[in-house]
Amino acid sequence: MGSLGPEHGDVGHAHVTTDSRISGIMGDVVQQPSQPGEDPREADPPRGPGERPAGDHARHEPDDTRPGDRQSGVTRSEDSLSGDSLQPFTPADAAPAGPAPPGTGWQDGTDPGAALDPEQLRQFQQFQQFQQFQRFQELQRQKGAEAPQHGTDVPPPPVPYGYYPYPPRPPLWRRLLNKFVRRLVYVAVAIVGLIIAANLAFDYLFGSSDDGDRPAEETGGGTYETNQILSTSPQESVRMVYQTIAQGRADLACASFADDIQPRFARNMGAADCRAAVESLHQEVTSRNNYAEPTFPQDMEPAPEADTVRVSSCEMQVRDGPELGLFTVSRVEQGQWLITDHDPEPDPCPGAGSGG
Repeated sequence: MGSLGPEHGDVGHAHVTTDSRISGIMGDVVQQPSQPGEDPREADPPRGPGERPAGDHARHEPDDTRPGDRQSGVTRSEDSLSGDSLQPFTPADAAPAGPAPPGTGWQDGTDPGAALDPEQLRQFQQFQQFQQFQRFQELQRQKGAEAPQHGTDVPPPPVPYGYYPYPPRPPLWRRLLNKFVRRLVYVAVAIVGLIIAANLAFDYLFGSSDDGDRPAEETGGGTYETNQILSTSPQESVRMVYQTIAQGRADLACASFADDIQPRFARNMGAADCRAAVESLHQEVTSRNNYAEPTFPQDMEPAPEADTVRVSSCEMQVRDGPELGLFTVSRVEQGQWLITDHDPEPDPCPGAGSGG
């Protein structure tokens, strides 16, 4: 790329001066005769509206041409372009829109610069080089705006909507402590669950220890005349006595007897009262489950019309505890059966029927 000489001054002044000179050059080219013998001072062909004849500048400006310029038919560009006649040079000014007149060199392949003198051609080439230099600077500015600036930190891309960055991982000691605490919690929950399950199973098998706080009609005592508090069969009445003694429930065991029979049962068991008898018998039980479920013979079923049935402990199979003697069970209100008498039996019972 050529560089502008120092005679052109700064870039802005050189730009205006070069445009003015090139416009004058192109005007002079048009004013030259296209055919041999033609007079360049003849009138120009008709022009469009708003266009001025090429010779207007020569008619209105003072004649300041050099003798050499007048002989060659070329007017100085500085004097031919002044005032309002200064117009920027465009490719449309250099290249005619329509077909060029014959002999100008545009149609026959000759160089249009051949009609210019060396000084004007040099100025025209410098103007083209200056335009290319301006385009180059514009491209460099555009590329510099697109490139990232050096020394500046590029911010990270934002987190997409709906996603959150992972929190920092806690230290090792905290993770181990959390695991240890969780294991302790799991063990504590398991122990509490086992205790609750064991209590429920014990209450289901042997009854709840809170039955002493319940009303008598709900625990086997009280008035059986108005409440369903006794067993509905003679065998179940006797089984209830064995079961409550296995559990150590003196209140329930004594409630299975009539009030006047409770002291008799205590004397037959060698105790002062019914409660003392139940507590003493409970100490002799070696297996609560086996003692609470004695086995009755099949022929012990009473007749449907019978109101009193005798149940012998020696005819039953009692395991892991003492036999309790002979029970007399009578039918009472609401189809219930109440123990109305008790007699002692040998302990151990004679014969094979004794399971004690």
